[in-house]
Amino acid sequence: MGRKKKISKYEVLEEIRRNNGDAIPVLTLADHFECTKPTVRARIRELQHEGISIIPTRLGVRLLEKIETEEQANEMLRTSNWLTQTVVSMSLIARISKPRMTETIKLLKSELDSEERQLLRNQLLLITRQIDVANVEDAFE
Repeated sequence: MGRKKKISKYEVLEEIRRNNGDAIPVLTLADHFECTKPTVRARIRELQHEGISIIPTRLGVRLLEKIETEEQANEMLRTSNWLTQTVVSMSLIARISKPRMTETIKLLKSELDSEERQLLRNQLLLITRQIDVANVEDAFE
């Protein structure tokens, strides 16, 4: 497989703006630019570091300056509350469980059947994607 296309942060910003204030999934952006989702997320973080208000929602990323209706504002509030609760909870869980993570993984592999492991894996991937988009590492430094 060859190398994916390079994109600039401004190309990503322009595509988000073209979406007329609606959330756009990172996968849609990646498909549009023929690049990977991590590349799109990296460009979004670059824009956020410049002070451009691109925020994650449960439906994708949205440019904050394009929120014009009460419904959009309520969606953003729900998303913000959910992300905050998720990050705080995961931080507490990580602090408590990190020393025992290796033991826990071994135990889970031996105690869960294949279907249960897949279900757990899918949920952890979902949470990881949300945190990746939110770029929470910077918030806790």
